[in-house]
Amino acid sequence: MPAPGFRCAMFLGLLSMVGCVACAGRTVAPQLIAPPPTTTTERAVVLREAWQTVLRERAAREERIATVQDEEAAQDILARMPRVSLASGGTATLAEAMHLLLSGTGYSCEYEPGVDPLQPVATYIAHHRLDDTVASVVRPLGYTVEVAPLHRRLRLATVQTRTWRVADAPRDEAFWAAVRDHVTALLRGEDERLVLRPGAVQIDREAQTVRVSAAAARIEDVAAYLTRLSTPDMTKKETP
Repeated sequence: MPAPGFRCAMFLGLLSMVGCVACAGRTVAPQLIAPPPTTTTERAVVLREAWQTVLRERAAREERIATVQDEEAAQDILARMPRVSLASGGTATLAEAMHLLLSGTGYSCEYEPGVDPLQPVATYIAHHRLDDTVASVVRPLGYTVEVAPLHRRLRLATVQTRTWRVADAPRDEAFWAAVRDHVTALLRGEDERLVLRPGAVQIDREAQTVRVSAAAARIEDVAAYLTRLSTPDMTKKETP
């Protein structure tokens, strides 16, 4: 008959074997770690993507810097815009008045189709800023003026006015401010931040209407946006 000590040793041995078998049945799931590039082609792809990211960030940074510089240049030119005077009792034509106003300023003037440069001008303006003076001259004739300070260019165009009614629009200030900003940006077009007087935007929150007066080409740029917000049968065209 085996001794008690032998039986105890056998029991402990069997217990250790059962524990080892149980531990062997539990395996730890391996962590999924992306392996580093192992081939020359993979390393080249990674380097190319990193370089393209650097180039995109550099281009975006340079674009922001250029925008700021253009804004500062435009503001500087605007601050130094020449002061002009004009007196006409209706004997001078629009073309003659513009020639007198722009003489010696370095600005040029473009006439869009529909503008009659032979229309008589009657006005008296003394020592006003050039853009304000031209706007005062052409507004009674049914025209609008765009001023591009960086290009030292004026553009005269016929005015078109349209009104849209925004259906079920919220009355909060943030909504209407966003509408005004978006319409103004569309009126400025590609010359954003550089064109003065691109058009007039009038918003009546009580009536829920947006009235835009600008050159015909600029009006067409905002029509699609405001039509989506408006009630179709309430949109009207006031002037040709």
